[in-house]
Amino acid sequence: MMRKSDPALFVSLRTERFTLAPLTAWQAASMTWQHWASDPEMHEPLIIEPRQVRRLRWWRRMIKGYGRKRIVHSITPTGTDQPVGLHLFVLRPWRTASLQIALHDRDWWGKDVVFETRKAIISHIFDSGLAERIDALVLARNISSIYTYRRLGFTHAGTAHRAIALPDGSGGADIVTFEMLRENWSREAET
Repeated sequence: MMRKSDPALFVSLRTERFTLAPLTAWQAASMTWQHWASDPEMHEPLIIEPRQVRRLRWWRRMIKGYGRKRIVHSITPTGTDQPVGLHLFVLRPWRTASLQIALHDRDWWGKDVVFETRKAIISHIFDSGLAERIDALVLARNISSIYTYRRLGFTHAGTAHRAIALPDGSGGADIVTFEMLRENWSREAET
C-alpha cells in the first residue's frame, strides 16, 4: 500500500529575492541528476561518492519516499523562471531533517542565496512540525558552508575524521556535523 504524500512538504516558500517551489519526483530526479550528479564540481561539496553517480541508482534514490520523506525545491530569483539552485531536505527517524543545497548557477555564488533560502526552509520545517531537529553534514574544508551554518546558529555536533573518500580519489576527508534544535531556532529567530 502506498503511503500518501505529506502536504507540508509541497509548500512553496518565498524569501525577499527567491521563490522556492517544490518539484515533482520526476523533476527532482531529473534536475538533481543534471545539476548535481552530472557535474563533477558538485560532488565534493555535496559529498557525492563515485558509486552514487550511476543514473539508475540516483533516480531510484531520489524517487524512493519522495513526498513522504524527501522533497526538492527549486530556487528561482523573483521575476525569472530559471532556477539557480536546488534545495533537498530529507526527513529521517526521530523527527530529524537533513539538508542539502547547491547553486548550479555560479553567478549566484557568494551572494547570500544559501543563507536566505536556508532560513526559509528551516523556519518552514519547524513551524509546520515536520521535525524537531535538523542536522547537516559538511566537508571540513567547505569553509563557506561551515560559515553559513554558524551564521544561522547551528552548533557543531561532532567531527568524523577521514570519514569519506574524496570523489577525486585523493584520500579521505573529515566530515563536520552541525545541528539545530527547534527550541534553539526559536531563540535565534527572536534575536
